[in-house]
Amino acid sequence: MVRRIEEKAKSFDTSHINYVLREANQIADSLAKFGLSLETICRFFNYVPAFSSNSLIGDAHHVTFLRGF
Repeated sequence: MVRRIEEKAKSFDTSHINYVLREANQIADSLAKFGLSLETICRFFNYVPAFSSNSLIGDAHHVTFLRGF
């Protein structure tokens, strides 16, 4: 998937790809983990799901967690 993104980025005049560790983006990590359990391809939310609310608060306050703990 990363290679496909890199290839697509070549079609833009400028692009920048930045890798962010899951510990620095807890909301994305919680949504990705939830997505693994889905039987459907896509799910939309009209609000922050309960399983992600603490992650959103942590991200909003720039809380990061040590990797591997």
